[in-house]
Amino acid sequence: MVDVQPFEGRKNHIYGASVRVGLKKMKDDPDILEEYDFSDGVRGKYAQRYKEGSNVVVIDPDVAEFFPDHDSVNEALRNLVAVIRRQAKTELGHGENRS
Repeated sequence: MVDVQPFEGRKNHIYGASVRVGLKKMKDDPDILEEYDFSDGVRGKYAQRYKEGSNVVVIDPDVAEFFPDHDSVNEALRNLVAVIRRQAKTELGHGENRS
């Protein structure tokens, strides 16, 4: 029988015994796990792209559940922009007739 819980404090139940298991963290940086392998990593691989400009937006979880990927978010925002532009044109048109 295996008890599934988050990795911190997870227990495996083997023959009725409770054995603590977990992922070991690096001593120098507790956010890095020993299992991570950066030996083939390239320093600055994306630095130029980042330097050219990035626009990262964090979406709240309740909103993110409606968007499976970044393409769906962009499509929804483009549609919203189109509605806003149409609305702005309509309001401008009504404002000119009032004069």
